[in-house]
Amino acid sequence: RAMRWAEEVELLKKEMRRTLQFFEWDAERWDRRGLENTLQNMNEDECEGQMGYAKRQASLRRMLAGSFKTSW
Repeated sequence: RAMRWAEEVELLKKEMRRTLQFFEWDAERWDRRGLENTLQNMNEDECEGQMGYAKRQASLRRMLAGSFKTSW
């Protein structure tokens, strides 16, 4: 029983690391999306709106990662 418990703890730790890695990867992906939008044929307002949305999404992912790091 103790070995199964230890295995579950290790699996949970790995899942937590993967979750943090995902949030970091996803934040970077949103950063890239914001930059890519500037290269498309959009008017200035559309470009600004999409860049703002992308920055907000990246910020949310980083806040979640930071919150998880302090909680775990």
